[in-house]
Amino acid sequence: QPNTENERQLLHWYWGRMSMILKYQPLRIIKHYLGATVAMYFAFSGYYINALVLPAIVGVITFIYGLVEASKSEIVREVCDSGKRYPMCPPCDSNNVCSTPYYLS
Repeated sequence: QPNTENERQLLHWYWGRMSMILKYQPLRIIKHYLGATVAMYFAFSGYYINALVLPAIVGVITFIYGLVEASKSEIVREVCDSGKRYPMCPPCDSNNVCSTPYYLS
């Protein structure tokens, strides 16, 4: 149980503990203790993080799908197993000496 002597202790109880990481933020206490600007920042950042959950899941699924499909692709296998047939853009040093790297597996 929180000790309700002051708002700092309430913030620590409802917001500053790891066991409260998946709970909603106590925006009214934050607003009263830290001000409206800080409370608005935390409200927006909480909304933004929640809004990015679905795109993050889609991105991870797409990445895993790409890894699986790349291992099956004939084009990828051809490039990776080509030895020195497919040159990449050459990096040059400050003396304009360029070396041509190749795709290697």
